[in-house]
Amino acid sequence: MQNKKPYLLLAPSFILIILLFVGSLLNGLLESKSIKYYKEVLKFDEFWDSFVVTLRVSVVSTVLAVVIGMSIIFIIYLFQIDMDKKTSLLIQRLFQIPMIFPYIVSAYMMFLLFTQGGFFSRILFNTGLITEMTDFPVMVNDRWGIGIIVSYVWKTSPFVVLMVYPALTNIESGWIDVKQVFHASKWNFFKEIVFPMTKDTLVVTGYIIFCYTFLSFEIPYILGTTYPKTLSVYSYNIYSTGSLIDRPKAFVINILSVVFIFMIAVIYKSVIRIIVGRRTSKRDKSVREKTKYNSVDLVEGGNFSEENI
Repeated sequence: MQNKKPYLLLAPSFILIILLFVGSLLNGLLESKSIKYYKEVLKFDEFWDSFVVTLRVSVVSTVLAVVIGMSIIFIIYLFQIDMDKKTSLLIQRLFQIPMIFPYIVSAYMMFLLFTQGGFFSRILFNTGLITEMTDFPVMVNDRWGIGIIVSYVWKTSPFVVLMVYPALTNIESGWIDVKQVFHASKWNFFKEIVFPMTKDTLVVTGYIIFCYTFLSFEIPYILGTTYPKTLSVYSYNIYSTGSLIDRPKAFVINILSVVFIFMIAVIYKSVIRIIVGRRTSKRDKSVREKTKYNSVDLVEGGNFSEENI
């Protein structure tokens, strides 16, 4: 019973999330049950433009978040080797401060800081580095989604640290001693020992970030452009400003987005399985060859034969 207690405590939250997700999905399927709505949406150039923008922002945000998150993990790892674990834990907590802020607050912060009339443009203007505040580069409501990407990366990089950090706590002090005995550099130890311990968690974390950034609404709504919009904003505009006839199209966009996420999961898992399978087969082949060569060397070196036996 004690082992089931955590699951029982989490059960109400899981049930609520499942009901909301499944209920919304079923409602969308019922509202858009006619195949003609799917055909109409797939014919829209605006839909495909929104899809490309959403995919680009999601991929770039995910890659940058993973790279920056692992860079932070490496910094924490250096502190953990040179200092004690309490110091590295404190640094890890400091890097997680952005997670305190909701996404909508992060979007408004980005807007106030990086808009052409915002905080940084005023500083540059008052110091004489730019002659007009309009000389400040467009980073908010821009066609490339720079403000959206920066907001996502600022929020999701600490999430990578949160998910991967437990791997650092599994590093035994004896491993550090072995590293020093063999004069291995800190980078080589991290690359050969620490990073392989984090790969599985990193794969799952990257997929979670991709899913969220692909389906998120509030940050693209505040920091995005008028055209093209991300799929979530595009769907919201059709639902809120369109006629009742157009509302099923909004549900179609949402359903297509969810289907795409599941397709990415299947492809992602298949690719990882193929990569792992190839590495495993190569490793097994290498082990068999080494075993074969060692056996031959043993026989020849010891002059084992039937006569000697």
